[in-house]
Amino acid sequence: MKIAMIAASLYTITFCLLILFENNKFCNLILDKIKLVYLGFSTKNLKGIFVGIIWAFLDGFITGWIIYYLIDVFRLH
Repeated sequence: MKIAMIAASLYTITFCLLILFENNKFCNLILDKIKLVYLGFSTKNLKGIFVGIIWAFLDGFITGWIIYYLIDVFRLH
């Protein structure tokens, strides 16, 4: 489960950095794509940013848990 928390932390930190540098053309392009997936996310207000941070954490945790599960499955065989 440690890998799930690490992945969640990395997703959250990366997401926060993207928001911090949203005026950058590349970051803005990525944030536009993220807005399509993370429902309620917006860089226009604090509530939208907070919703995005929660989504990033959950996305990272689920991804990390899946990686952990796959490693565990293949380790048994």
